[in-house]
Amino acid sequence: MELQKIRTNVRRNLANIDSAEVSDGDLNDVINSIYKEIARKYRFSILDYAMSIQTQAGKNTYTVPQNVIRISKPFYINGQKLKTCTDRQKFPLDTTTESSPIAVLLDKRQITLYPTPDDVYTINFIGNVLPDDLVNDTDEPFDGWENCIIAGSTMRIMLMLRDDYVKNWVEMYQYYMNELIQSEETYKIEEIGRAF
Repeated sequence: MELQKIRTNVRRNLANIDSAEVSDGDLNDVINSIYKEIARKYRFSILDYAMSIQTQAGKNTYTVPQNVIRISKPFYINGQKLKTCTDRQKFPLDTTTESSPIAVLLDKRQITLYPTPDDVYTINFIGNVLPDDLVNDTDEPFDGWENCIIAGSTMRIMLMLRDDYVKNWVEMYQYYMNELIQSEETYKIEEIGRAF
């Protein structure tokens, strides 16, 4: 369903209240906000992308790109799996040794390698990224996400306008969110089944 049709459906849901003060631009902002909120709530495989970072000799800390919501372990350098740590207390703190990295620390938006790279290496990993904004009227969200986006956008606008019917849309949004998650979990189970 195209962005223009999503806007039309949200406006139809808001027919009983005065939503004239909500411009198409404002509505697009709300729709994109909900689209990204949905992406942040669950690890949807459709948002998984192979990513890489090039190291530099003598530099051990790298920033995760802003559009990455979460990172899948493991990390690889030149085909070698790195040990992954998420607890700074258990991570080797020696930053003077330089060699081919064998371990990686994930700390918020930072990746720290140990030992510090002595050369240029490619770190490969899977990043779960935010979807691109829906900008043009013909842009479409991921298939199956439309009802959740419409319900969430209706809910958000009703919250902004302080409408009494917002409770119904909160429940509708949660219903469609649960439906998306259930669909994703069923897809993952089917994928695992195909692997055997």
